[in-house]
Amino acid sequence: MLPQRYRTASALAALLVVSGCSSPAPVPVRSAPSASASAPPSASASAVSAVPEAGQCYVHPIAMAIMGAVRIDCAQPHQSEVAAVGRLDLAAAEPPAAGAKEFAGADAECRTKTAAFAGVPLGRRGATYELSVPAAGAWHAGARWFACELVIADASPHVIAVATVQGSHAAGQVPLEPHCYTLVRPDDVHSLTSAPCDRPHAAEFVAAVTIGYGGAAPVDDKTSDPYLKPCHDEIAAQLGVPRATVDAKWRYTIYYTPGSR
Repeated sequence: MLPQRYRTASALAALLVVSGCSSPAPVPVRSAPSASASAPPSASASAVSAVPEAGQCYVHPIAMAIMGAVRIDCAQPHQSEVAAVGRLDLAAAEPPAAGAKEFAGADAECRTKTAAFAGVPLGRRGATYELSVPAAGAWHAGARWFACELVIADASPHVIAVATVQGSHAAGQVPLEPHCYTLVRPDDVHSLTSAPCDRPHAAEFVAAVTIGYGGAAPVDDKTSDPYLKPCHDEIAAQLGVPRATVDAKWRYTIYYTPGSR
């Protein structure tokens, strides 16, 4: 049985729409280049059979591994790096359902510790997290750990997924890679195409926003606010301007993916 994702949060990719030639703002980020799929694990990969440890890398996030989580050398292509591990003080015989209040504290801890591990504000250049807990079989055997996994949201327009990277985030071996785009058709955000950031471009990938425990899907103005405000703030932070200036001179768009991916 699979580990379960105890996060009602969802990822948002914010694209800052620009005009003319714009150089990427310098951001002291250890983030990751985008990739569409992970490479097969090397011979050094091993299936996870114990409590995860901070600094370990996995081919896929523990919570999303269909055939069981596979640990791998961080120098090899991977999608997840364990930022922190904690213990759940829960005596329940069965693991609570996804999104249950029992996991609110672990989710909050993951938000703080993942950002500290990555060395960047949570979400910047796609750096976000997964909260993983033991699968039902391990839970029944007494396992009560939770793992905070650093993952990078793929910057590809309209395709929110987890990127595959090489190198350790903790060791700063994953370089900042800004992602920029041009519009094939004017004013049509669905025609975004990758472009060099040192050339004139129409949009830049800014962040992936993950809403903590209890977050609702953005279906109207009220439920969209928790997603839009962090996007807005991050755009202003990277530009070094007040939020009001973002409203007056820039515009942005978001893409939403359900928590179940």
